[in-house]
Amino acid sequence: MNSMSSSFGAPSAGVRDGRPAPVTCARCGCRLTPDLDEPGNWFHFTATGSRDARGCTVACVGLAHDRNGLAVHAG
Repeated sequence: MNSMSSSFGAPSAGVRDGRPAPVTCARCGCRLTPDLDEPGNWFHFTATGSRDARGCTVACVGLAHDRNGLAVHAG
């Protein structure tokens, strides 16, 4: 699927009820944004330090996620 998000024109790879939906983190539910340099990777939006966009401390905030919202661990 290669649809576009209505908000920012960013690719949306999630599907809910048969319609395109944003990709969200499986751990905390935050919306993820696509990595334009590495297609297939998604990151927390405006992650700062170990906090996500909502200010929550989340261990996976700096890690790449897959299209299912699961953190991808290198190695």
